[in-house]
Amino acid sequence: MWFCRVHWQKIPHAVIKLDSQAFQTADDVRAVLQCVPSQDEGNLLQAYVRSGGKRDGLSDAELFCMDLMKVSEVTVSHRELRAHTAVEFEEWG
Repeated sequence: MWFCRVHWQKIPHAVIKLDSQAFQTADDVRAVLQCVPSQDEGNLLQAYVRSGGKRDGLSDAELFCMDLMKVSEVTVSHRELRAHTAVEFEEWG
């Protein structure tokens, strides 16, 4: 199971700030990348909310995906964070 130093609700902000302190390993960054919804998944979540669905009815995982969607260019930010943390993790080894 994946654990992160910060609460899942703060991860999008950590991505925006490229905060390497929020992630323990490069695997953490990869795990967050895997949570970024595809365009189709994002459209489904947005359609649910637009059709009157309440965010309260979504699971934590779905809310996390929606929060990640709010981060502009999340994939680019993650690539930069991955590159930044890879250097730090190599220094630890």
